[in-house]
Parts: sequence; C-alpha cells; structure tokens
Amino acid sequence: MDKQIGFTLVELMIAIAVVAVLATVGLPELQTFVKNSRLTGYTNDLVGSLNYARGEAVSTGQSNIMLSPYTSVASVGWNEGWRVWIDRDNDDARASDGSEDIKEFKLDDDNVTLKAEVISTACATGTSATFFDDFGFFATGLLNAGASNDCVRFSFCDDRSSEDKRRITVRRTGRVVLNVIKPTNAAYSTTCQ
Repeated sequence: MDKQIGFTLVELMIAIAVVAVLATVGLPELQTFVKNSRLTGYTNDLVGSLNYARGEAVSTGQSNIMLSPYTSVASVGWNEGWRVWIDRDNDDARASDGSEDIKEFKLDDDNVTLKAEVISTACATGTSATFFDDFGFFATGLLNAGASNDCVRFSFCDDRSSEDKRRITVRRTGRVVLNVIKPTNAAYSTTCQ
C-alpha cells in the first residue's frame, strides 16, 4: 500500500486556527508599531530640518534661513508639512514660485497632527498658536522667532488617545530638544489640544 504524503483535514484546520489566533493577537500590535514608526519618522524629519536650517545659517553666515508651514492657509497650519527656505530678498515672505525653497516635507497621514507654539518666559509657558508664519535662525545659530520669544515648540500627535506624543522644542540658543510625553505626564492632555 502506498503511503500518502500531505496533511489531513484535521491537521490543516488546526494550523489555520493557530494562524488565526496569532493574527488576532499580533495585528493590533503591528498597527501600534506602524503608528509609532510614523510619529518617530516625522519627528526625525522635523528635527533634521531644524538642524539643517540652523547649520545653513551658521555655515553661510546668513540670517535668512527660514522654516514655514507647507501651506499658508491658517486653518491648516503646520499639519500638511513644512518648508525650509532662504529669504534671498529679505522681505520676510517666501517666493510664491518656490525659487527660494531649499527643502520641503509633506505629512501624508491625516491622522497625524503637528501643533506649533511660540513659547515665552524661558520656555516655561506656552502661548498656543496652531499657526504662525515662519521663523528662522540668525547667522550665529540663535533662534529668530521674534523679539520677545524664547523658543518654538512643536508637538506631534496622532488619533490615539493613550499613546506617547513627541514634543520638539527649539530653544533661543538654537538647540533642538526632543521629548516623549507619556500619558502619565501632566502636560499630556494639553500637548495637541
């Protein structure tokens, strides 16, 4: 009698049941991993842009390397992304034809929010503003965000209510500081409001 090679129906059903259980347990964790990776990626892109703009200002000796929202529509603010540009004519306005643009970054996830704030009093209190035109760096590397403002702060959040949020603070000295805001932190509830 010939031996049969293959799986029985019972063995196949058990294998499918095991795969179903693993998928049920693993899929939510995979979604969390993907969302965390997106927030981390966007955060790294913004930190890289900030450091690039500051480095360009210092290396070229120009105080007109700027960052601004991707769009000038105030209701959208920084949520669509941002641009790094050089204000060649020193008119404090980006050229509409894009000739002054150096780099641009688009946020392609509608579930991610980027909140921008101008912070005064040694970065201790926030004046919430989801939109401000632009800011830049002086040739010395110091932040150029207005006469009385000590720093600029960005917060990345997504549609989850109990996950870590990312906060980027640009101090008056030009130093970029990254913080992860945990749900147990008192600042958590106001980070992206």
